[in-house]
Amino acid sequence: MFRKRILWLAVGVLPIGFSAAAYAAVGVSSDASSAPTVNLLAPKQGSVLGGSKVAIVGNNLDGATAVDFGSTPASTFTVDSDNSITAVSPAGSGAVNVTVTTPNGVSQTSSVDLFTYVAQIPTVSAVNPHQGSILGGTRVSIIGTNFGGTTAVDFGTSASPSFKETGGDVIVAQSPPGAAGTVDVTVTTAQGKSTTTTSDEFTYVAQLPNVRLVVPNRGDTTGGTDVTVLGGNFKNVTAVNFGSTPAESFNVNSGHQITAVSPAGSGTVDITVVTTQGTSAISPHDQFAYGFPGPTVSFILPTSGDALGGQHVTIVGTGFVGATAVDFGSTPATRYKVNSDQSISATAPAGTGTVDVTVTTPQGESATSSSDEFTYVVHPPTVKLVVPNSGSPGGGNSVTIVGNNFRDATAVDFGSASSSFEVDSNDTITATAPAGGGTVNITVTTPQGVSTITSADEYTYR
Repeated sequence: MFRKRILWLAVGVLPIGFSAAAYAAVGVSSDASSAPTVNLLAPKQGSVLGGSKVAIVGNNLDGATAVDFGSTPASTFTVDSDNSITAVSPAGSGAVNVTVTTPNGVSQTSSVDLFTYVAQIPTVSAVNPHQGSILGGTRVSIIGTNFGGTTAVDFGTSASPSFKETGGDVIVAQSPPGAAGTVDVTVTTAQGKSTTTTSDEFTYVAQLPNVRLVVPNRGDTTGGTDVTVLGGNFKNVTAVNFGSTPAESFNVNSGHQITAVSPAGSGTVDITVVTTQGTSAISPHDQFAYGFPGPTVSFILPTSGDALGGQHVTIVGTGFVGATAVDFGSTPATRYKVNSDQSISATAPAGTGTVDVTVTTPQGESATSSSDEFTYVVHPPTVKLVVPNSGSPGGGNSVTIVGNNFRDATAVDFGSASSSFEVDSNDTITATAPAGGGTVNITVTTPQGVSTITSADEYTYR
């Protein structure tokens, strides 16, 4: 039998634009009385699921009654010519011989008729995001290949409750609940399960609650104190504990704030918040002290003020809750407000010299020290100018007195003679000169003192 040997056959591929039938017509000749032969397959491999369209090129193929891939019949086949058959591969595995059966026999097997089944196993090249809550529910995009016909998506050993193929290379899946840590995300199809790599890792993160501040941080030993707990991750809160004792009640105001009522207790305890993700770590910021020690004054601001009083003073210390008195020396503050256990705002009364500022609570009175001293500053009046600076001995002239600290003036004297006057401002007084003679000094008297005599306050009768 004569057969043409051409380069196409030698390399085992079909040139672009040629069908198997056309190739057979130009590439081989046949002897109708002989058994069929298979000279070439194109392609030589296909999916283990079957469905690959395969061109079978050979001789004496006309009248074929069967095409087999190993021991399994082709899903379908069409005899295109005596030299060509087009067949659809069945499902299979490994490498098998493709044989053609005609009334003249079955083609002999050889290396040229081998067809290899390839498993198109899925691969995962990336997951986004790569971490999520231990409660599950994170929407995760899985990027890879061969995702067609996905039957399962697993996060570690836990199956995703829902997933959807959005293309051959992307799956969007919902993470199931999991323990804190890192797991592999795997994809399973009918062809297999993706191999795990660092590219498919997903980390479960426990979003533990945290406590940053408690206000107030002290309460009665019998309980019942309303405490505001500030922090984060206050979602699905199941308990608020004062030490090992649950709060009498609590209300989650937001993801950052809880209002709780303290139970009875003693000493200093940590307030912890419990959620479905865990318990807040203890720190100095979450401590709550039972009982009220005696007050202490650490410092005051400012440390001085006008002798007439009215200075706003901030008192900083401890144990101020329930304060019943704030005193500047022996004189009560004009008013005061307890801002917190560590702060009081007070208004200084009138006074003189340096005094101790003390705070009194039901637990006692703060001890005095240099840290609580407040100094009263005297601002006596001064006279800088009188206009006019002379007048009739009979008096009656209107005289403007210019200076400082004229507030609350009680007297204006021309020498030893009193005058009638009006305080126009802290810097100006208008007085009516009394009768007199010679040159005298004009002095101004206020609750803080009498102006010092100088040449600037002289008034001459003429």
